[in-house]
Amino acid sequence: MKKVLVFLFVLFAAISLVACQKEESFEMPEEVTMANIDEVLFKEGVEVVDLRNWQDKMNGGYIRGSHMIPFFQYLESENILVRTDGNWDFAPEDIKNEDALRNLFDEDMNIVLFCAAGTRAGFVREALLHLGYENVWNAGAVGDYTGPNKVFGDGSYQFPPVTE
Repeated sequence: MKKVLVFLFVLFAAISLVACQKEESFEMPEEVTMANIDEVLFKEGVEVVDLRNWQDKMNGGYIRGSHMIPFFQYLESENILVRTDGNWDFAPEDIKNEDALRNLFDEDMNIVLFCAAGTRAGFVREALLHLGYENVWNAGAVGDYTGPNKVFGDGSYQFPPVTE
């Protein structure tokens, strides 16, 4: 019986020590680019968002650990964030549905945006900053990424035609 009690005590102590260990604190870099994006991928509290369209993702590949919010095929087509002057200079009136935009991007997260050239990411970043978001980065162009989390596209994907 004594051996069982000693074993249970040692087991409880070991579990307590493991449970009390703190995870190493993570600090976001001052600037997030494709050169250092691997430092933030898969980190708690970081949302990495690809703003390209589905064809771009399937043709050109993507970065494992990111998720998609297609700019043209969703944000603009659903009238959430629309370039009212047709160019990429953000203006407050470009936000057509603030609630939907806030629902897509968690203000409590560190948000890292990228796209094909960094233009869409810059536009969305400006919109989020206008809404009061503080932790938003434009990591630039996915084509500049050379890290180990690149998932290559097949170069042949065609978006399926709409069927009626």
